Amino acid sequence: MTTFEEKKIEFIKKGQKERIAWLENMHKIILPSHLQRIKENDKTILKETVFPEWVSWEMLREWAEKH
Repeated sequence: MTTFEEKKIEFIKKGQKERIAWLENMHKIILPSHLQRIKENDKTILKETVFPEWVSWEMLREWAEKH
């Protein structure tokens, strides 16, 4: 199980609906150009984009690799 999946299950168990909604809408939130840079392991994207503090780089990378 990936970090992304683990976090999503954790949020579901805790009833954190806002975080679940954010995860489910990532494809709408993250621009295609940012997605490509995440896939390329360009961590400067973290300085240019505002992500919730609970979103880790590992989680972003795993999500990006699937999309």
